[in-house]
Amino acid sequence: SSSSTSYSSSEYPKMFRLTRQKLAQALQNSLSTQGGTQTSKFTKLENGLRVASIDLKIPTMTVGLWCNCGSRYEELENNGVAHYFEHLVFKGSQGMTRDQLEETVENKGQRLMAYTSREQTVYFAKGFSNDAEEMVDLLSNIVQNPTLSTKAIEEERGVILAEIDDIAQNQEETVYDYLHDVCFRGTPLSFPILGPKENVKGLQRHEILDFVKKHYITDRMVLAAAGGIDHDALCEMGNRLFDKSTMPPPPEPKGTEFKPGLKYQVVPSMPYVHIAFVCESAKWTSPDTLPLMLASQMIGQWDRSTGAGAIGSKTILTNKFEREALALSFKAFNTIYVDIGLFGCYLVVDNPTEDPDRAKKAIQVIRQEFENYATPGYLDQETVELAKKTLISQSKMMLEGSEQICEDIGRQVLCYGRRGEMEEWEWRINDITVEDVQKAMERYVKDQNFAFSAIGPKVDLGMS
Repeated sequence: SSSSTSYSSSEYPKMFRLTRQKLAQALQNSLSTQGGTQTSKFTKLENGLRVASIDLKIPTMTVGLWCNCGSRYEELENNGVAHYFEHLVFKGSQGMTRDQLEETVENKGQRLMAYTSREQTVYFAKGFSNDAEEMVDLLSNIVQNPTLSTKAIEEERGVILAEIDDIAQNQEETVYDYLHDVCFRGTPLSFPILGPKENVKGLQRHEILDFVKKHYITDRMVLAAAGGIDHDALCEMGNRLFDKSTMPPPPEPKGTEFKPGLKYQVVPSMPYVHIAFVCESAKWTSPDTLPLMLASQMIGQWDRSTGAGAIGSKTILTNKFEREALALSFKAFNTIYVDIGLFGCYLVVDNPTEDPDRAKKAIQVIRQEFENYATPGYLDQETVELAKKTLISQSKMMLEGSEQICEDIGRQVLCYGRRGEMEEWEWRINDITVEDVQKAMERYVKDQNFAFSAIGPKVDLGMS
C-alpha cells in the first residue's frame, strides 16, 4: 500500500523572506514529499492514481477526476475528440444506461458536471457524503467503461456543432482562440478546444475509443475530493475501483515555442474592434509566475461604462484611458500552462473607423505601461502591497465551497504534483517584493515581440 506525507502549517513561516532562488528550490524539493497541511492529504496509489482530499467535516462533498487529456494532447486529425468524449461520458457506461444514470443521480440529489480545457478534462460529482462510494464508482465507470453508443455519438455531433456556432458569436472567446492559433501555430496548443467543424462531423466511435484508451489511464489522473470525506476511505475506493492501465503512457505534448504574428478577422460592419496581444511568460512551476500574476493584477481591468479600474482605484493607466477615450474597456491577463505562459491584454475599441489610430494608440499606451513595470523605481511599495492583499482576498473568496476547493486540489496536483494550501499561497504572495515584479516584467515582457489577434473593422494595430 501507498502512504502520504504531511507537514504542519507551522513550518511555513520558516520559509518567509527566502530569496527567489531559494524559494523556488524549496518548493521544488517539496513536490515529492509534501502531502498538504493538517486537513489536506495526498497519496499515490499502487495503480498509479493520485488521490488528494480535504475533510471539511460537513455532510456534503464534491469528488472529481482530473485528467491530463485536453486538446493539446490531440492530433490535427482528431482535434476536438477530448471535448467530444466529455459530452459522451454521461450518456451511459457498463451496466448503466443513460436513463438509469440520470435517474440514480436525480434520486440521490446529486449533480454532475464536466469541462474540457487545453490541458485537462474534468468530471465532478457533488452530493451527500454518505454516497461517496457511489459517486466515485460512477466516475470510475464512465471513464473506464463508456458505452459510446452510435446513437449518442450522432446526437452529440449536432450539439457540439451548435456549440461551435455559439462560440463563433462570442468575440472574446474567438479572439483568445485566434491568439493561440498565432502564438503556438504548428503545435497542438494552437488547437481550438472544440475542434474544427469538419473534424466534429467526421469523428467515429473507434477514434474516440482509441483516444480514451491512450489517455484515460491511472498514471494521468487525479481523484480529488473536498467535503465530508475520509482520505483513507477515498484511497481504498481508488485502489478498488480504478484498474492500473496496461497501456504505456502517451508522450508528453510537443514542446511549445512562442511565435509572434497576427490573426485578424475583418468584419467591416462591426461597431467595435476586439483585440488581444501577448508575449511569452512563465510556466506554472516558475518562481516568476506569481510576480507576473501580481503585475497583471495591478494593471487590472477598466471599463468606461463603470469607471472600474485596476485593484479598485484609479491609476495612471486608467486615467489616461478615461481622459483620451482610447477604448471601451481593457483587461490584463496572464494565462499559464505547464511549459509556457502568455502575458498580455484584451481590449475593446469603439468607433474604430472614426479614428483609425485609436486602437494603435490604446495598444501603445498599454505596452508602455508594461515597459514601465519593467523599469526600476516605477512601481511603489504601497501599490504592490495593495495588489497583494487584493490577490489574497480574491483567492480566498474563490475557495468558499467544496466544489471550488475540490477544483483547486485537482488542478494543483496536475500542475504542481501536489496541493499548496492557502497558508502557503499567502506567504508566497506576501514574499513578493517590488523588485521581484520589476525583474519578472523585465525578464519576460520588456522589449519582447508580441502576437496579436483581432475581430472587427480593419485598423492599424501598430505592429510595425
